[in-house]
Amino acid sequence: MKYFGLKGLGLSIAAFAALVGVSTTSAPALADEQFAVTQAASSVDVTVYGEGFGQVEEQRQVRLSAGKNRIQLNGIAAKYRQDSLSIISTAGPGEFKFKSATYQPANLTAERVLELSVGRQVTATVGSGASARQVTGTLASVRGGQVIITAGDTTHIASTGDIQVGKLAEGLSNSASLVIEAEVTSAGTYTLNYLYETDGLGWNAKHTLVYNEEKQALESFRTTVNVVNASGTSFENANLWLLSGSVRPAPGGVRLRAAAAEYAAAPMMADSAQVESVGERKVFRIPGKVTIGDGQSRQLPLFSGANVTVEHEYYVPAPQYYGEPSNGFSPVSARLKLKNCSEHNLGTPLPGGSVKVLQRNSEGKLQLTANATIREVAKDEQFDISIGTSSDVKFERVLTRANAVAANPNLRIRPNQQAPEYQDQEFEVKVHNFKDKKAVDVLVEVTVPAEQSNLAPLTRRNATTATGTVHVEPGQDATLNYTLRVRTN
Repeated sequence: MKYFGLKGLGLSIAAFAALVGVSTTSAPALADEQFAVTQAASSVDVTVYGEGFGQVEEQRQVRLSAGKNRIQLNGIAAKYRQDSLSIISTAGPGEFKFKSATYQPANLTAERVLELSVGRQVTATVGSGASARQVTGTLASVRGGQVIITAGDTTHIASTGDIQVGKLAEGLSNSASLVIEAEVTSAGTYTLNYLYETDGLGWNAKHTLVYNEEKQALESFRTTVNVVNASGTSFENANLWLLSGSVRPAPGGVRLRAAAAEYAAAPMMADSAQVESVGERKVFRIPGKVTIGDGQSRQLPLFSGANVTVEHEYYVPAPQYYGEPSNGFSPVSARLKLKNCSEHNLGTPLPGGSVKVLQRNSEGKLQLTANATIREVAKDEQFDISIGTSSDVKFERVLTRANAVAANPNLRIRPNQQAPEYQDQEFEVKVHNFKDKKAVDVLVEVTVPAEQSNLAPLTRRNATTATGTVHVEPGQDATLNYTLRVRTN
């Protein structure tokens, strides 16, 4: 009998793994059941969701015997989602009948090797120095770093690091595994195509803009994604898909898999991601093959645009309450208004994510001037990017007068109902432009009563908001006055 030494817990374990090709399961096969380990995956597709999980689809080959088989899939993610295995298709010389699947974590350890060797013949070194010798016998017990070996009428006690065992038991693996029980009608090589879900995968998008205020354009609009793999396994040469939006489990833990996909008709730059519509979701396909090791995060380009038309807008945000006065002068806000269309050199669905806005200083060096976020943006949709507040343009909102409004004599009041009381509240918004050379237009947003019909000089934008515009020359003030009829009781 040939023996392999287990000196310590490191090199010897790796040596065993290499010799047996790594397998998994703790229970021995039944007498009429064959054990088989699949080859490495010939193709891997990984779909990563923004909610901290992913879907893995693989294709592997395995040689099976006619009848019952236990098939070991090594290299499964350690954060495998329970009950998520789905065998999509099988191909082989006979009929393939799936019986069950069992997940088990990595179990190729010195302790486990010895546990599975209890009752088998082993060789150990006992004693030390000049009195050290080797004994061969039956492994009777393993506990607390020591083993008990019986050889005839003699019992030996040795350290677990000084023992040699024979052939490894089936089912030991240095990675998480799935063990599939199946029955086939004919022996031969079978191809299995299956998918499963795992936690520990995630992605997020970052949009980086270089803004040229003078030209009212973005010199560049670049989108990258950061993919994080903490699933407990590495994915080699995988097709990588990133799905946007939320996919929540259906009641009862049943998860839905998207079916037909339709490619979005959007222009793409070379090496940019392709975009598909899968159901109501967008899926971004990273070009080529991608390898992401366990514990790694990897930044990948998604797509980019150049010379993107934008509109710079200063605005005074609407207060939470009608005409709420400001506390002295406050900076006005600023945003960039874009349309995600090919005419403006975009036209690709954009994932939601963080936005970094860079601008050039007088020496042409790029400096970060704003951080923002955007939601998902569809092709041809208009959207805004907040770029913070201005240090040179400021506003003040003041309540200048409040006049009680006489009750409507024709208003019918129910018994025990209080008659409504109103005020005409007059407001002034003063905008000061501290810039030396540049005039600005400032959009003033106002929260208004839904029932008020006359809002002049404001223009109603929706049921509760109206807007007006103030033009301010360099170093000057300008005001906007309006009146709101506000119920006071």
